[in-house]
Amino acid sequence: MHHGRVDTESIGDRTLEAYQRGPDAVIALVGELVAEVVAEFTGRVIALEAEIVALRALLATNSRNSSKPPSSDGPGIKPHPKSQRTPSGRKPGGQPGHPGSTLRLVDDPDEVKVYAPERCQDCGQSLTAMPAVHRERRQVADLPVLKGTGRGTSSRD
Repeated sequence: MHHGRVDTESIGDRTLEAYQRGPDAVIALVGELVAEVVAEFTGRVIALEAEIVALRALLATNSRNSSKPPSSDGPGIKPHPKSQRTPSGRKPGGQPGHPGSTLRLVDDPDEVKVYAPERCQDCGQSLTAMPAVHRERRQVADLPVLKGTGRGTSSRD
């Protein structure tokens, strides 16, 4: 046998030769032919089982266990669960009536810096005679220097 095809001419020649040699030769030939068939089919079964394993693995992939998008999951796959949280109806952030704890601006800061552009960044014209269009007040609190390190506790150091 070769890849599922039986060579009938060769089997016929071998059978006739075994027949002429006697019953023991026929029995031996039948054993050989059965062993060849079993070996051929065993090889095919092993190859098909490997293919089945690969195909099952391919079928088992979905968006949760691979990089496939959820749209490729098909109709039988449940979507990710929605949030179990029930909405309260309130807007996010601080609620009306809450006192808050904002750091207040100090009345007499240690240092005041005024940032005013001298020239327009687009045309280059002088802005010194122009009135301010927007004013903004900011406060930066520097942390004290730690003893013995020469460094402040700011993450910018």
